[in-house]
Amino acid sequence: MDATFEGRAVSADRSRAAGDRSAKIDEALSTFAPEQPGIAVAVIRDGEIVHMGGYGCANLEYGIPITPRTVFHVASVSKQFTSACILMLAAEGRLGLDDDVRRHLPEVPGLGAVVTVRHLMHHTSGLRDQWELLRWAGWRLDDVITQEHILKLVHRQRALNFAPGSEYLYSNTGYTLLAEIVARTSGQPLREFAAERIFGPVGMTRTHVHDDHELIVKDRAYSYSPRKGGGFQHSVLSFANCGATSLFTTAEDLARWLLHLETLDGTELGAQMQDRFRLNGGELTSYAAGLRVDEYRGLGRVGHSGSDAGYRSFCARFPAQRYGVVVLANLGTIVPESLAMCIAEIDLGDSMTPSPAEPSAEAAPPVPESVAGALAGRYVVSGLGTMVEVRADGGRLMVKVGEGKETAMVPVGAVPDRFAIPSMKATVVLKAGEPGPAPGPAPAAGFTIKLPGQDLDVRRILPQLPPDRLAEYAGCYYSPELDTEYTIVVRDGMPVVTHRRHEDCGLVSTGADQFEGDRQRAGRMEFARDADGRITGFLHTGSRCRNLRFERRA
Repeated sequence: MDATFEGRAVSADRSRAAGDRSAKIDEALSTFAPEQPGIAVAVIRDGEIVHMGGYGCANLEYGIPITPRTVFHVASVSKQFTSACILMLAAEGRLGLDDDVRRHLPEVPGLGAVVTVRHLMHHTSGLRDQWELLRWAGWRLDDVITQEHILKLVHRQRALNFAPGSEYLYSNTGYTLLAEIVARTSGQPLREFAAERIFGPVGMTRTHVHDDHELIVKDRAYSYSPRKGGGFQHSVLSFANCGATSLFTTAEDLARWLLHLETLDGTELGAQMQDRFRLNGGELTSYAAGLRVDEYRGLGRVGHSGSDAGYRSFCARFPAQRYGVVVLANLGTIVPESLAMCIAEIDLGDSMTPSPAEPSAEAAPPVPESVAGALAGRYVVSGLGTMVEVRADGGRLMVKVGEGKETAMVPVGAVPDRFAIPSMKATVVLKAGEPGPAPGPAPAAGFTIKLPGQDLDVRRILPQLPPDRLAEYAGCYYSPELDTEYTIVVRDGMPVVTHRRHEDCGLVSTGADQFEGDRQRAGRMEFARDADGRITGFLHTGSRCRNLRFERRA
């Protein structure tokens, strides 16, 4: 064939393939109505952007549609850019990844252990998470929260969650400190350094680090959440902090970033961006430099998700396939990662391993009556306050987590100590060494819900204590670390914790001197007593902060 005609044939084939791909993506995303919040999408393959689209509305008040150039707050997708800035400075010898953080930020308290820059980058520092601390201190996350507010919060920390390097526990605090290290090491705020060293060279013309909550942003998508009874409401976000969050960008610009990351494959910087942390005990985590390194249906994947207010984001590559996808959303109930993987399956499905068959609730064997009796009851997700209800329904076990729909728990294997929740892609494992269904019907003390990348500790809610016992816990409790006070009162036979800036929260009993909040993000309280049995305070634990001390006031 003549070379000219051969080239035209290849070009025509690519055009047809691109048209087929876009048509399939548009069909898959056709549920996003023009008058509702939605998503922006971009796809790269073989070194070029092969699809971009907008689905839904960026601003409901003015009916402005979402396009690939609509600007979104992308929350934790920001972290890879903060890490890239740190790695650039390290390559220039301006800092070391194993430097003590206090070398660059001397106001960070010592806390009895050396926390390094590398620890911050890989969420292994042990530092308590800033959002949980702010919430417990009485802040609302729709308050204006500046970099200075968070740095003052860090300065007051009195203990670590764990010894640096011994565990992985996601901590936004570490990335706020990394942004400050970039500023002090380079002499430029993260906003300027990233614009000069990343956004400009890569061609990300509509991207910036948003450290000014009053800044006017052209073509911004606004953030929404569902309103009870139908419709939508604003989900307010007024952040003026950066490093962990606050990148403002577009699907198109993030696609350009994915193309740039592809050019780094095989380079030292590219390797460092994907270098996962090995814990002190030898275990390799899945977290690298602001990126998660994992597999999806047998293909290697590198990416990150983000979630703030009503903004949701996901941005990932399949390096070996030279493929990547970006999904940005402005409604809190949208799950961009699931949408992104549906898009990836359109192009890469033939290369992926088959999805594992999920257990069928209808075909599952009946649950023994003793097992059902042992598991049925009310539980709470420890540290989060999410309610869980398990009930027996004939030969089946049904579970309801939070405000979700009731769904079946399917026995896995011959021994009924493990169950699957197919609708949640989760596994339930009864806690070893605690009362369980075998050999008799003693109530299970709790179980673990294993989700992808997260284990939830679920504890049974015990009968409430009598009034005279509850009265022991009533009083005022002060945290020197947060400079805030909680008051516990007994109301209608239930202990209730109050704070001047938050709604009252009931407490449910889960053990001796142990209580959990009865709503999300409330945390666990473990009370301490002196030698005479008098309550002296409690330790407050949440999902990303452990054992924060509150002292009882006279």
